[in-house]
Amino acid sequence: MRVAVNGAILDGTPSGLGTYTMQVSRALAAAGADVLLYASAPGVSPGPRIEVRPAPAWAQLGRGFPGYLRWIAWTNLALKRRIPRDRPDVLLAPGPTEALLRSPVLQIIVMHDCIPLRFPASYPQQYRFYRYAVPRLLRRAGHVVAVSGATAADLRRYYPDLSEARVTVVHNGLDWKSLGAAPPSGAGVADGPYLLAVGNLLPHKNLERLIDAFARLPGPSRLTLTIVGRKDRRFYPRLRAHAEAAGVGTRVRFAGYVGAPALAGLYRGARALVHPSLSEGFGLPPLEAMACATPALVSRIPALEEVCGDAALYFDPEDPAALTAALASVLEDGHLRERLARAGPVQAKQYTWERTAGALLDLFEGLAAADRR
Repeated sequence: MRVAVNGAILDGTPSGLGTYTMQVSRALAAAGADVLLYASAPGVSPGPRIEVRPAPAWAQLGRGFPGYLRWIAWTNLALKRRIPRDRPDVLLAPGPTEALLRSPVLQIIVMHDCIPLRFPASYPQQYRFYRYAVPRLLRRAGHVVAVSGATAADLRRYYPDLSEARVTVVHNGLDWKSLGAAPPSGAGVADGPYLLAVGNLLPHKNLERLIDAFARLPGPSRLTLTIVGRKDRRFYPRLRAHAEAAGVGTRVRFAGYVGAPALAGLYRGARALVHPSLSEGFGLPPLEAMACATPALVSRIPALEEVCGDAALYFDPEDPAALTAALASVLEDGHLRERLARAGPVQAKQYTWERTAGALLDLFEGLAAADRR
């Protein structure tokens, strides 16, 4: 099967959607698909059964109206004209921003979450896209993939016209190769005992409450909180100031973007991974920590309960006192840490990109066969 993937999101520092795009492309190729990857990042190179089709750097969805217009021009004009020449069986849009309004071939759109619809004030541009453009994209798609049952439930809530029969849940996977290779390490960004938070600095990640909870912790001041994620200029200064105001400015360390091998070392060296998000579509960082036998403290929200099962310690993400209590428990209770460290890898083993690709390929082949009839 010939699968085209719109990888315009890929850049030199993949995370989130970029990680999904690259991992799925590689796993689909390993499963026997011939992958056409449209990508602009210079670091994206061909591999076995992967052909890279160059895309201009400006093809990525940028900020503001000019960025939106550039994205429209690339995805719905240039890419739309190129696809018939390459003759794929299906087009995989790794996210709605990578989807064509009218695809010349069978298009499958992956939906990771509906977060902009839940927090419109925090994401006004994305809210408009999800409110007005995404319904049309979903209506015209050949099929929709949700990365979790929680995301599928959100799709039913926010897009009631989308038939359940047109949505299939396919979980994300883990990069076990990079996770298994790294020894415990502060990677040059964490010294001494530390708690770890991984993700972007967006408001729904709830990092201000995490900083408040960390500031309330009793005990030695040697403990630090290391936050991994791009230092987005919209949010980083405010979070930095919040840590200073809470009296822990010197103990909260913003590491910026950290690549996969170093990140695996950070997971293994941490006392615990803390994921206080108010909303998620899946939640890779807790699973990655669990795969490294690092205790995971996570918000009690549907996606994380689905993915982490009984192998994580849960707390109310809107209650700083509950988060402080959870942090204190995992730091002080050795038996709890041991239980979580044992349970984590067992739970995480359910998630591999090979399994993700197999489910996707089965779906693609079934849809393509039905489309030919």
